[in-house]
Order: sequence, then C-alpha cells, then structure tokens
Amino acid sequence: MEVRPVCRHEPSATRPPRLSDWVGWSLLLLLWVAAPALAADANGSAYGARLGLSADVLGLGSATATLTETPQVAGVGPADYALADTVLGVQVGLLGTEVLNTGVLTVTTDHSAAVPTANSTSSVDDVSVNLQVTPLLQLLTLTADAVQAEAAITGVCGALQATGSTTLVNAQVRNLLGQTITLDTQPTANLEVDLFSALGIAGVRLFINEQSESGDAFNRQISVNAIRIQVDASV
Repeated sequence: MEVRPVCRHEPSATRPPRLSDWVGWSLLLLLWVAAPALAADANGSAYGARLGLSADVLGLGSATATLTETPQVAGVGPADYALADTVLGVQVGLLGTEVLNTGVLTVTTDHSAAVPTANSTSSVDDVSVNLQVTPLLQLLTLTADAVQAEAAITGVCGALQATGSTTLVNAQVRNLLGQTITLDTQPTANLEVDLFSALGIAGVRLFINEQSESGDAFNRQISVNAIRIQVDASV
C-alpha cells in the first residue's frame, strides 16, 4: 500500500522474491496498498496481490508463473475521486502445486479536497501461500482469514501527515520443520519474521506491515506492504 501527498506526488512500486536446489525457486509475493496525500496534487493507488515465481527443478528444467497487480485502482488529483475494484479470488500454481490461493480481493482509493484527505485500502480474504520443495516437504506456508492494509495522508500543504497500518485475522506462518508462529492482529511496522536462519537456510524472508515514508510537510508519501515474502535460497 502506498500513499503520497500532494504538493508533488508520485506513486511507488513493489517487488518480488525467490527459492532453489532440489527445486530452485524465485518468488516475490506482495499484498500491497498505495494511497495519496494532499495539496495541489493527490495521487493514490492500491492493489490486492502481486506474484512473480520461477522454479528450476533438478533434471527437469525451469518453469515460471506470474500474477500482475490484481485488482488495481489508481486516482489522480487534484480533483476528488473515489475508486474501488473487487476480484472474487485468485489462484496461482506451478509444477502441479498451488502456490497462492485467495478469496475476495477488494481495493479502494479516494481523495477529498474539502476534508482534506487521501486514503487507499486493500483487503484479501482467505489467504493461503504454499512454497513446496518436494511433494512431501513444504518450505513455508502462510494462512490468514483476512489481510488488510491502509495508507493515508491528511492535512494541507505545510502540515501533511502520513499514517499506515496492517490488520491480520488468524494469520499463521510455518516452516519446513512445522514450527509455527501466530502473527499479531495489529503488527508493528516493518516487522520481519525469521523462521529459517536457525535452520541454516538463508534467503527466505517474510516482512509484515512493511512501511516506507518519505517527504516533508509539503510533499509526503507513504507505502505499505501488508505482507512481502521474498525467497532467494537453495534447499
């Protein structure tokens, strides 16, 4: 998710992660929202999910799968706007394994010069992520009843303020040894969950409520990734 304010505003982007050896993976999964700010311009955007995945399987070659930003909305100020989009669900699989499955995805972005505010939200229901090394070995699984992210900028030029948040409902992550962590409903900003370094597996990273803020009281921007999974490893 990302919000950018408004005297001058430009949207930001999100990016992918990876895996590899018996099966060599390259993965990026993002649940993201971008929202605007205020002033002469107020641009906002949001999308529900994005995924880029490739796998190199010993003796079998490589395969890839992608999911572009789905669904996606973007608004451009200074005129008021209120945009929303919904997708009933997404499924992405590779090599006979379902990597990502979700329920309903809903995104919104809106701006009001009268208030003034700029706000973007993204929500994804029934999230299931499964990174599998072999048919019987799962490197990482993540499940949640709901994932929500919000980014907002309020105020006028000279007094712009940015806020971001992530809400998780019954979210859990598990590593290949079955070790499970239940994630907080309201996680702190820029939380990294480590389930792999103690196992000697580098390159598997999970970020929760990842926030990036820049600018000043005249030109402010904030982006929020509710969940970012990045994998670049051999297992």
